[in-house]
Amino acid sequence: MKKYVNIEGVPALIQGNGSNKVLIAVHGLMSNKEDTVINIAAKCAIERGYQVISIDLPEHGDRKDDKKLVPWVCVEEIQKVYEYVQNGQKEISIFGCSIGAYMSMIALKDMKIKKSYFLSPIVNMYYLIQGMMYGFNITEEMLEQEKYISLPIGQTLDWNYYMFAKEHPVCWNHETYVLWGNKDNMMPESEIDSFAYHSHAIVEKVNSEHYFHLDEQLELFENWIRRVL
Repeated sequence: MKKYVNIEGVPALIQGNGSNKVLIAVHGLMSNKEDTVINIAAKCAIERGYQVISIDLPEHGDRKDDKKLVPWVCVEEIQKVYEYVQNGQKEISIFGCSIGAYMSMIALKDMKIKKSYFLSPIVNMYYLIQGMMYGFNITEEMLEQEKYISLPIGQTLDWNYYMFAKEHPVCWNHETYVLWGNKDNMMPESEIDSFAYHSHAIVEKVNSEHYFHLDEQLELFENWIRRVL
């Protein structure tokens, strides 16, 4: 069963029959609520008796509004989705991909979460932004003065985003499973290992890039999600 709903302005897709177990799925950058890995995770979760709710983050999927993909907006929206699910007294788990994992961890760190499953998670946004600043010789003082700086790679540095990441490090303490590719150019192994140490996450490392999209990478992902669900 597929049902498209709108949760206080957040486009969402509900898959599977009603269940006391719900998996909230949050996609990564340049993706949407019906992304390939979201659908794979949903298929496997439904087989395990879950109902799956995936959402579109701002500027993605069906989002044509004026909201931006910034943490304070995403946090509020993910919390709204959690509350929408929690109203039914459900057992809630989370699946997050890349930046979707980061936004989910910031939003739900104090919520009751049964399990979390993260694919190529951004576990240290401050580190990631600092890396972009260093690569383009941009200092903190320059960014504070300009507020926004466009980069040749198509990204824009945002002072408020940078400060949010600096002041809100990931602090996650739920049962967590991570799949990470050894060619990930976004989050190095040292950051993943540090996250695993502090959060007690179980990490599986495979031969892949940050973006799991090739057939063999998607097969690795599907095999992993089936094992850990």
